[in-house]
Amino acid sequence: MRAFLRVLFLILFLFELANQRGILQVGLDYTWIGLTFTLGIVVVVIECIHALLKRTGHPGLHWSVWALALLSISIDVLGDVGHLYSAYAWYDRFAHASGAAVAFIITWNIVRSLFQSTTLAVSTKLSFILSYALALTAGN
Repeated sequence: MRAFLRVLFLILFLFELANQRGILQVGLDYTWIGLTFTLGIVVVVIECIHALLKRTGHPGLHWSVWALALLSISIDVLGDVGHLYSAYAWYDRFAHASGAAVAFIITWNIVRSLFQSTTLAVSTKLSFILSYALALTAGN
C-alpha cells in the first residue's frame, strides 16, 4: 500500500512540476511553487522519519500516514486548482483545519512509534499531549 501511495505522490508531484514549468497550463489561485514546495516537504519528512524508524529496528510508519498526508495535500491542491479558496471563504478554514488534524494524527503516529521502539514507558495521554504540541509547532 505504501508503494501505491508513493506512486500517487509522484504523479501529483509531476503534475505540479509540469504546471510550474509551463508544460501544462492549469490555472490556480496561488502559486505552483508553493504547492510543489509543500508537497516536497511533506514527503521528505515522512520518508526520513520512516527510514529512521526502520533503521532502529521498528517496522516504520503505518501506510495510513502516507494516505492521510496525501489527503491533506490533495485538499490544498483542490482548493487552489478548483479556485475554492477564492470562491468560498470557508474553504481556507476547512483546508487548514483538516491539515492541522492530519498533522496531529501523523505526529501522534510518529510519537507512538518512537516510544514503542524504545524501552521508555510513556502513557497514551502524554504521547497525545506531546503529539498535539509538536503538530502545533510544525503548523506555525
